[in-house]
Amino acid sequence: MKHSQFAGSCRFMWNRMLTDINAGYEAGEKYSCPTPAKYKKVPGLEWLKEILLPELWQPHGQRPSGGN
Repeated sequence: MKHSQFAGSCRFMWNRMLTDINAGYEAGEKYSCPTPAKYKKVPGLEWLKEILLPELWQPHGQRPSGGN
């Protein structure tokens, strides 16, 4: 994978997550911090599975299995 692809996908995720946080705030919803795992099955974002590292798909605070 090219570094530019990885950097671009991380930037995309940052922007998408920030957009979702702002939309929730404007709708008066309680704050919640989305994780990349939330976007695994979103239609149109399947390409992210091929680009982002598996560690980024882990819910916040969980370690990948097999880690030390």
